Amino acid sequence: MKLICSFETIDMGEEYVAVPVGEFADRVRGVFKLNDTGLEILELLNNDMNEEQIVSALSYKYDDERSIITEYVHNVIDYLDKNELIK
Repeated sequence: MKLICSFETIDMGEEYVAVPVGEFADRVRGVFKLNDTGLEILELLNNDMNEEQIVSALSYKYDDERSIITEYVHNVIDYLDKNELIK
């Protein structure tokens, strides 16, 4: 999977705001608020990782149960997919 456009991120302290840039930025409606993990998922998608690879990478880094990480990653990817932001 890969994002259809790039995002510039702005650190707002407690969260990040992702602003679409690049060739397909006009297909994105608005900006996204992200926490640290959401930002990390976007970065991993930019590295052309699939859902299972992202879950594995985050499971290695965080102490949360794998099922919780899997659900979170799935929800983020599902949102991006429904909004046609990944291919």
